[in-house]
Amino acid sequence: MFRFKIYSRNYECLSTDVKVTEGIENGSTLTEIDTGNEFIFSGTAWVPKIVKTSINGSLAKTVKVMTDKVIVAGATYTAPLEDMTGYSKIAGISIADASHTYTLNCSYSPDGVLLTIPVALSASGVAVSKHGEATARGDYAAIQIINGDTVSRTYNAWMRKLV
Repeated sequence: MFRFKIYSRNYECLSTDVKVTEGIENGSTLTEIDTGNEFIFSGTAWVPKIVKTSINGSLAKTVKVMTDKVIVAGATYTAPLEDMTGYSKIAGISIADASHTYTLNCSYSPDGVLLTIPVALSASGVAVSKHGEATARGDYAAIQIINGDTVSRTYNAWMRKLV
C-alpha cells in the first residue's frame, strides 16, 4: 500500500512502501518517516540524498626535517619543532651516509620552545638507518640526531605524524 502525504512537493512514506515515479515533479523530495532516509526525484527515479559526513581522521603526514645535514663527531643536532596538533603518534626515520654508532631521538615540547626529557623515542646503535614510533606527549615534536662516530656524518631524517 502506498501512502504519500504532499507538502509542497515534499513527500513522506514508509520504507516498505513502493515509491511511485509517475506524476512526480523533478527535484521533489521524499522522506521515509520510519528510517529518516531522504531522496530526491531525478525525473525518472528516486535518488538517495547526499548526507553530510564528518571527518573521523586524516592521513598521516610525513615531513622531511633534515636534508644532507652534516653533524660533526660527537655532536647533537635537533631539527626545528613540528606542530603536532591533531596527531596522536609520531614516527622518526633517519638515514646516515654510512653505518656507524648514532642515536635517533624524538622529543616533545608543550610550548614550542622547551624540549622535554626523557625523550619519547630513542633508537641507538650501529646502523645506516634507524626508525621508531611513539605516542605524542606534547603539542610540538622534534627529531634529534646524536652522532656517536669519531668523524662527521651526513644525515637525512623524516618525521611522520600519525592520527
